[in-house]
Amino acid sequence: MAYEITEQKKIGIGLIGFGIFFSLLGVILFFDRGLLALGNIFWLTGVAILLGWRSTLKLFTNQAYYKVGDPEELNPGPCESKPQA
Repeated sequence: MAYEITEQKKIGIGLIGFGIFFSLLGVILFFDRGLLALGNIFWLTGVAILLGWRSTLKLFTNQAYYKVGDPEELNPGPCESKPQA
């Protein structure tokens, strides 16, 4: 077999699945903070176990992946809806 799924990868995939499930459940239940937090924790732990700790750290800290846009896009300018005195 060219690609073998080890026990560690099975656990990582399971944790990612739990993370997605808890996140969706948190959204369905009107953004319940506890369920969303559990979803994030499960998802991040699953990714770390699936990829490995070093690869995960590189993935989230590599500056080449950061996208920096134009700062002018963030500033909408003066609000036109306010009445002028």
